[in-house]
Amino acid sequence: MLVCLGAGFWLSEPPQLAAANPPRLLNDPVDISGDFHNFANLYYLADKLAGFDPATGKGEITYQRAGYSSRQAFDNMLAVVKPVGPNEFPENEYAANPELPFSIDFVSPRTLRIRMTSGPQVHPPQEELMLAGAVAAEAVFSLPGLGQLLLESAQTRDIPVVQGVLLVVSTFVIVVNLLVNTALGLLYRSADGVGV
Repeated sequence: MLVCLGAGFWLSEPPQLAAANPPRLLNDPVDISGDFHNFANLYYLADKLAGFDPATGKGEITYQRAGYSSRQAFDNMLAVVKPVGPNEFPENEYAANPELPFSIDFVSPRTLRIRMTSGPQVHPPQEELMLAGAVAAEAVFSLPGLGQLLLESAQTRDIPVVQGVLLVVSTFVIVVNLLVNTALGLLYRSADGVGV
């Protein structure tokens, strides 16, 4: 008994280490700040506007490839971000300072959506459900007119109508779930040979 307790004491993690390394939970935020202090990493910084067409709201941004380097000034040692050249072979395989597209869309008079790409796009961009208008609302609710009513009420801040639509939709979902569960219970009861 003493041997088991002693082994458990020696194999357990010391309290100082347990406090320094708490267990990660599934929904904990991921800390990526260490990557921005690593001298081995390359960074692509949005450097300048390469072009912009106000009529279409589309343009290109030049990204400057940069890396950390150290600089000494008297008794002060600094880490600064400096532009770096390409280091791939062959040299022209990847752009050192790529120009990537972006677009600006006005979703409403007070809502602006900026879309930026951070690398080569394999698939062409498609319309998203987020902030896509009444088509998205109708596709989500699958009820003719109810999604449009909810969207317009939310945009005009008509809170009682939004609450009413949400109440109707949630009541509909609850009633359908209740009917399906009742039907499944009756089916399983009759399949077991128990009378209805």
